[in-house]
Amino acid sequence: MRSLLAAFTTRGTSFLAAGAAASLAGLFLGERDLVSVGIFLLVLPLFSALAAGRARYRLSCVRSISPPRVAAGQSALVRVHLENVSRLPTGLLLAEDTVPYALGTRPRYVLNGIERGGSRELSYPLRSDLRGKFVVGPLEIRIADAFGLVELGRSFSSRTTFVVTPKVVPLPRAVSCAGCTGAQPPGTGSSWSGAKSSSGATGCCCCSTPAAALTRAAGRRRRSSSRSAPLRPSACTSRTRAWRAS
Repeated sequence: MRSLLAAFTTRGTSFLAAGAAASLAGLFLGERDLVSVGIFLLVLPLFSALAAGRARYRLSCVRSISPPRVAAGQSALVRVHLENVSRLPTGLLLAEDTVPYALGTRPRYVLNGIERGGSRELSYPLRSDLRGKFVVGPLEIRIADAFGLVELGRSFSSRTTFVVTPKVVPLPRAVSCAGCTGAQPPGTGSSWSGAKSSSGATGCCCCSTPAAALTRAAGRRRRSSSRSAPLRPSACTSRTRAWRAS
């Protein structure tokens, strides 16, 4: 009973209320014409609901997103292909695609009807400034009668995934540090002293870190160990030189 009452639109509910009031007033006053009008107002919404509920519409829905993966701030295009595969033409259709709130408002379409074997192409843009993985769908269809008294809702089960990646920002080119190379920075003139701190680091920000100090100390140890010590003349060499002199 609740589902039947929920199918009626505001116009259909008004017809039912007016029909009930006219029928009761006609019976109370003994006016047959007023009773006939009230019965007509009651029967018309009920007949429309019965006709819309028994209509066996078969619709197919295919959704595609191009491109399916975009960066934040860029737009994508959604295409929905709706086809009537039943033997009967449809009535008035109200289509609404389910879209997350982060991607914008839900698109709504009003279709006057789809003929037998016909199709309709729906499209709308998608744009998000937030990164993430979103699910678009399902498509909800509301079937209305010709008088606008009844709307029956149906939905498809197909869903499509839409991915929004972080925005790609190009990195600036690396600039050599004057403190590391020992070169004089441009624009300093003769005021560049190149003074070092007690730990051996220059005033450069990238040379004054503890990691840079450890790296320089390790490099000095490797250089000092690679240098060969001078050879001292042995005692045997001294005796040989003395024998040759004699």
